[in-house]
Amino acid sequence: MSNSIRRPYAASFAWVLLAIAPLAGCGGEEEPPTGGPSGAAAGAAAPSLAEADQVSLAASSARGNFQIRIRPEGGSIPLNEPFAVIVDLIAPGTGDRLEDYGSVTLDARMPAHGHGMLRDVELVPNGEGALRAEGLLFHMIGHWEFHVDMTRGLRTERAQVSYELTL
Repeated sequence: MSNSIRRPYAASFAWVLLAIAPLAGCGGEEEPPTGGPSGAAAGAAAPSLAEADQVSLAASSARGNFQIRIRPEGGSIPLNEPFAVIVDLIAPGTGDRLEDYGSVTLDARMPAHGHGMLRDVELVPNGEGALRAEGLLFHMIGHWEFHVDMTRGLRTERAQVSYELTL
C-alpha cells in the first residue's frame, strides 16, 4: 500500500477549469438582457457608439414620475478614457425640466458582468437647468446601463438606459 492518496476527481476538476476558463470573467460575448426596466424602447436595441454621436440617450423612470436624457459631452463615449455627461431631468407630459428633484445620483453598470465603473461620480448643476457628471470611465466594451436615481423624501425611483460600447 502506498502512502499517497489517490484523488481521481482532481484530474477531472482540472480539465473542467481549463474548459470554462475562457468563459469566466469579463469580456464574454453575452447578449444584453431583454425585458424588465430598460431605457431602450421595447424591442429596440441599445444605441451603438455611432448612434450616440447623433442622438441622446433617453428613458422614463420606473414609475413614470420623471424622464432622463443623457448627453455625452463631445458627442460620444470613449473606451477607457474619462468622459462627462449632461443629464436632463424632464417632467413627463410637459417636457419641461424638473426643478424640484430632491437628491439625484448617477451610476453605470455592466449587468451581464456583475460590475460597474471603477469610480464614483457626482452630479452637479451645470447652470443651465441640467446636471453634469464628469470622470465617468467605461473600461471595457460591451453592454452598459446608466442608472439615474432620484430620491424625494423616502421614495427613490430609477430611470435606466442601455448603451452598447463598441469599437
